[in-house]
Order: sequence, then structure tokens, then C-alpha cells
Amino acid sequence: MAVCVWAGTTDNWATAGNWSGSAVPTADDEVIFDGRVTQSVLQGMLDSETGATGTGSYDLLHVKKSFTGDIGSASEPLCCHADKMIIEGTGTYHILVGKDDQSTNTTISDTFINNPDATVYLYVNANDGANTCRYTRVHITGGTVYLAYYEADTDDTGCVVDNLYISPTDGKRSNVTVYMQKDAYDVASGNGSTIHMAEGVFVCDSYIDAIYQYGGVTYYGSERYTGTAVTETKLDIEYVELHSGTFYWQPDDSGNDAYIDDMKLFGGTFDATGSTSNDRAKTIGQAGTPSYIYIFDGAELLLNNGMGNITIASSTQIWPMGGTIKTDNYSEMTVSYNQP
Repeated sequence: MAVCVWAGTTDNWATAGNWSGSAVPTADDEVIFDGRVTQSVLQGMLDSETGATGTGSYDLLHVKKSFTGDIGSASEPLCCHADKMIIEGTGTYHILVGKDDQSTNTTISDTFINNPDATVYLYVNANDGANTCRYTRVHITGGTVYLAYYEADTDDTGCVVDNLYISPTDGKRSNVTVYMQKDAYDVASGNGSTIHMAEGVFVCDSYIDAIYQYGGVTYYGSERYTGTAVTETKLDIEYVELHSGTFYWQPDDSGNDAYIDDMKLFGGTFDATGSTSNDRAKTIGQAGTPSYIYIFDGAELLLNNGMGNITIASSTQIWPMGGTIKTDNYSEMTVSYNQP
């Protein structure tokens, strides 16, 4: 193992003279970018699309706060499967988890992004139903982060993140914005991400397993990074738990009606009243599957979008616990009471 520090005078990763010790990083090395140079690195990186070869199995990839350059581009990201990745710099970074082929499962176990001025694009090199590259845990305390669809690839490669933690520094919402682009779930297993959100802004255009939101704003189903609504399949959520903040539900599912299976609203506002995609039918619960909605004191469930096209499945139980439910006029609801 060696500690390899970027000392580049050109933008080529593969040039030995651009590294301390005049050696390009290899397996088990620690790769460091710090303030000794400002030179960006934009080519010569491990990437199956450009034909470069190698393993990219670094012990650590650490971009320190003092580094102000950029790493990678949309057409040539840095492809690796480091044990741990820490991004503290102020630049723009394009990182692709994978090896030098698209037929090998691999991971980056822990990723930390913590500079509000950073812009980070995370991609995966395989997500085609046979092989899956993934980020196991992504912790974001600062920055604008795109869990990005890898347009340069020939495979279906939405970004797979098992667990996403959004927790802005000082609880300041503007410190973190996360965009989860289309197909960001494991195609092979059908599993999506679990989101843990303390504050910040989260924009999602993909299926997710669960979201636990304690503050901030979630926009589900609105492609706000282009300013237009997105039409995708499987814009579904298995579980929503809202404690505070606002969750905007506005999916445009081109397959079946978008659904949320179970929901617990301890506080905050779940809002399905916006004009974005309000002409698309949506369902809470799934027919034939027991589902539950709990609405506690201080929480709001707003379904009055003026379109009359939001359905609560017949097998879904609603448990009012002091919260507010608003539906369109002339909605029909059946109420029964559980007696002791």
C-alpha cells in the first residue's frame, strides 16, 4: 500500500509524473487530492467506456477541502471501487463505481460528501438485471449531489444507493440538495434505496423502498433539474414516514398508477395538491394487500388536487390520530370504529 497524492501539472490521471512518488495509484493505495496543486484531472482514468484498464480498488479516495480542482467529466468519470470515499473539496466531481468492465458486481461501501460548494455526480457502471454496482452508504452533509443516470453507458445504469443519509451541516436546508434521477434502483432484485433525511432538499424520480423524513422538502416525481415533469415507470414508494417538513407527491408513472404502500405521518405536510402531473392517477395502498395510513396530531394529508384521481385502495386502513385529511369535494369514504 502507498499514499498517492495528486501533484498534477497536466490533467491526465495515467501520467506517473502527476503523482507523488511518480507512480500512478494501484490496488490498495490511498489516493489523496489536497491543496498543493489546483490542476484538475479529466482524462486517463479507469473507465470501461474509454478502454482504460486496471482495478481501481483503492483503500481510500480522499478529496480534501483544500483541493479546488475538478475530477472527471460526464463522458469520462473516475471509475473505481474504493473502500471509502470522502469528498470535501469545492469542485465538480464525476465518480463511477465499477471496474474496467460492466460484468462485475462491486461497491463503494461508504461515501461522505460534506462541502456545500461541491457538485458531485455519482454513477454506476452496471445495473442491467445481471450485474449491479452500488454505493452501500452515502452520507451527505453539504453539496449538490446527483445520483445520476449514466447517459454515456450502453447499459441501463440508474445509480444504486442502498442507504442515503441527508443531514445538512448546521441543519441548514440550503447546504444540501440531492437529485435522484431515473431508474435509481437495483434492477436485478427490484430493491430501491432507503432514505434518511434530517433536512435539505431531495428531488426523486425513481422507485424507492422507504423514506424517513424529519425535515426539509421532498419533491417526488418532478424532474426539477430540467424544470419539466418526468414520465417514468415504477414511480412507486413502499413506505413513507414523515415527522416534519413537506413531501410533494407528483409522479407521472407511464406504467401502472403510481402508488405508496404504507404511510405514517407524525408531523409535517404530505401534499398531493400541486399542478405538476395532477392529471395522472395515483393510489395509496395496493389492491388486495393490507396497507396502513396513520395520521398523527399536527400532520396533514392533502389529497384535494381538484382532479378526483387519487384513490385509497379498498384494502387500506386509515387510522386518524388527530391529524388532518383533506380530499376533493364529493369524495366517498367509509368509516368503521374499532370497539374495545
